[in-house]
Amino acid sequence: MDNVSPAQSPSNKSEESSSPMEKHDRKETLKVQKKNYRQEKKRAAKELFRALKDPSVVIMSDWLKIRGTLKSWTKLWCVLKPGVLLIYKSPKVDHWVGTILLSTCKLIERPSKKDGFCFKLYHPLDQSIWAVKGPKGENVGSITQPLPSSHLIFRAVSELDGESVYLSLFLVVLKAILVMETDRYSDKSEVEVHEESDNVANENGHRLSEESDMDQSDDLSPALKATSYVEQSQEEIVEAGEAAQTEAVSEENKGLMWTLLKQLRPGMDLSKVVLPTFILEPRSFLDKLSDNYYHANLLSEAVKEKDAYSRLKKILRWYMSGFYKKPKGLKKPYNPVLGETFRCCWHHPETNSCTFYIAEQVSHHPPISAFYVCNKKDGFCINGSILAKSKFYGNSLSAILDGKAKLVFLTRDEEYVITMPYANCKGILYGTMTLELGGKIAISCVKTKCVAELEFKLKPFLGTMGQVNQISGKICHGEEVLATVDGHWDREVYLTECISGQREVLWNPSPEMRKQRLKRRVVQLEQQGQFESERLWRHVTSAILRQDQNRATQEKFLLEEAQRKEARERGGRLWCPRLFTLDSITNEWVYKYTDTRCAILSDMAKVRKAERRPPLKKTHKLKRQDWAKKYLKTDFSKVLWTDEMRVSIDGPDGWARGWIGKGQRAPVRLRRQQGGGGVLVWAGIIKDDLVGPFRVEDGVKLNSQTYCQFLEDTFFKQWYRKKSASFKKNMVFMQDNAPSHASKYSTAWLARKGIKEEKLMTWPPCSPDLNPIDNLWSIIKCEIYKEGKQYTSLNIVWEAVVAAARNVDGEQIKTLTESMDGRLLSVLAKKGGYIGR
Repeated sequence: MDNVSPAQSPSNKSEESSSPMEKHDRKETLKVQKKNYRQEKKRAAKELFRALKDPSVVIMSDWLKIRGTLKSWTKLWCVLKPGVLLIYKSPKVDHWVGTILLSTCKLIERPSKKDGFCFKLYHPLDQSIWAVKGPKGENVGSITQPLPSSHLIFRAVSELDGESVYLSLFLVVLKAILVMETDRYSDKSEVEVHEESDNVANENGHRLSEESDMDQSDDLSPALKATSYVEQSQEEIVEAGEAAQTEAVSEENKGLMWTLLKQLRPGMDLSKVVLPTFILEPRSFLDKLSDNYYHANLLSEAVKEKDAYSRLKKILRWYMSGFYKKPKGLKKPYNPVLGETFRCCWHHPETNSCTFYIAEQVSHHPPISAFYVCNKKDGFCINGSILAKSKFYGNSLSAILDGKAKLVFLTRDEEYVITMPYANCKGILYGTMTLELGGKIAISCVKTKCVAELEFKLKPFLGTMGQVNQISGKICHGEEVLATVDGHWDREVYLTECISGQREVLWNPSPEMRKQRLKRRVVQLEQQGQFESERLWRHVTSAILRQDQNRATQEKFLLEEAQRKEARERGGRLWCPRLFTLDSITNEWVYKYTDTRCAILSDMAKVRKAERRPPLKKTHKLKRQDWAKKYLKTDFSKVLWTDEMRVSIDGPDGWARGWIGKGQRAPVRLRRQQGGGGVLVWAGIIKDDLVGPFRVEDGVKLNSQTYCQFLEDTFFKQWYRKKSASFKKNMVFMQDNAPSHASKYSTAWLARKGIKEEKLMTWPPCSPDLNPIDNLWSIIKCEIYKEGKQYTSLNIVWEAVVAAARNVDGEQIKTLTESMDGRLLSVLAKKGGYIGR
């Protein structure tokens, strides 16, 4: 048979008959498929890596016996994490045996003659269930007896322990399978995509190009390995004074400046103007924002200060430490491209802790940079965003940093809101080009009522050298001025106490202080993703350092053109940042991976009521376990959790037993001879929504009839009837076993409203710890009674309840409702006993 050449094959003939437009469409479709494939693959790898490396993400861990291929049993330590089951020789997790990928597995209970609980984890098609590498990149596991490749048989010592592990595994396997079913995959195989991406990279010499590297999902290294930070090799710090802030434009560059100025008009926004490279500082704006943290150890010291005034002084000292590092002359950092990221850290020798910094460009028009700084060991974190605006005023231009940062002291529950000055460049048309800082800033804390205000002053037209970089300000507590501040932001700053008149140096960037700068550590270039700042701008930076302005301009143009093309391909679709999300309530950018659930629960733990729980009988525990098993597979986002709360005028019930802030003395409770009383409040929560609160009429005692009439007048008329038919069909109504709730009259009345059978959740006895709305009452009462507050009338109490309820955001409610899976597993793990709330 004659060989048929590729050109003569039927498939190629059909390709030749295709129009150029069809070929272009197929090429574009394939490009989108490749991009989606890479994004999905990297997303899944990052989720798995995050779960593996975070020691706090452990659903359950226990000893289990595992049967090997030789029919003998080996006792191994099993750690269940989202999507994976890690097996070790001991709880020290030093000797890794293997990792099971639960998304490929099925789970079934296995009958056994022996004591204990037996179950089997297996692949339905007899394929391997094992991961290729371990959580730390291990290629070979510790030596044990041979284990099967497509299944494992487990045995727990007791029935209850086995059921707990089995149910936990069942939940994780079910979730992993659901995630797998909803994922979308490209038609290309993994090998093909890797080969094609490698070929494209080779063709472009590993440079950022429009065809290959505009896939911005590759922001961090996709390999499952720990990030290596290395100490920064060099750092430029110029001397203080006006001379370091001025620059004479060379004759070569004056022509470029005049060409640029002809395009501008006074008041024009410069965010879309392409600036010449000779005025660029060779680093990204995301990198420049990290200059504020070379003295982050001052924040570590501030957390430990006992009084609010001393803490604010230390914060102000840290704030001033971020300004003396500046480039020589008039320089502007690169405008970050959309999706660009930067990360670094500083090690604190004194506390052996580390301050981590990560930033991302979350918007291009307008240009917004979001950043997150954290040192949990020393007890502080910072979240903020900056909208960079530039305005042209003829002979000067201003770079305005519109935004704020929120510094939180974790152990004190204090939040300080911080604003920033603007940069002013003058002498563009005539005179010497000079850079200054100007404007008023504030550092304020609502809880302590302390505020620091500073004004950065521009040099007057006929000013002297001593008037360069001047600042003045004050520190206040409420309306009282405690101290005044004056000096120069790049030199000494003095603080004068108003009462004593004592004057001290608040900040001085002396050579000794500069030696105390923390050493910044950055990610090695080979470990950086394509859209990390240093790697992204490396060719522009290299050209600027070689003073090759033509080459720098060309490289900068390639980056900008690639971004424009990516924007055209994206069309009207909104850009979704990978590290930050926009809070719909506060309209602020927040870091996605902050442990908000822990923060909320720790806030609730700071003010807590004394434990008063009835002892659980054996029948109670069994009913709690049966309830947990019954609702383990429930979609709790469709459950409406309801309850009543009594709010009294003189303070929470049982004040003598609790409700005392952590680290505070018990407040004095005022008792009245007569009167007093309180308000009975009903509310509900579902998913991230608060229903109510509704007030029970004063003097009404809730029995079956009055309870049903109350629901009719409030819940059903004001909220339920506005919902769609599909919502009503799926909603599950929860109420506890109070007599007015669980009576035959109330049950029959709810049934007539369509809330019956599976739509009315059964409730176990003695189980307030399982109702998430109980935590909501804690949040509201903490706000109502903070600082020992008491009230003079029932109406004022009700207004306080409404105000506190409005301050509870959807994220807090969502945290509570999403905690139900964990509560059920805890009930089973504690064999029906009480759980921590």
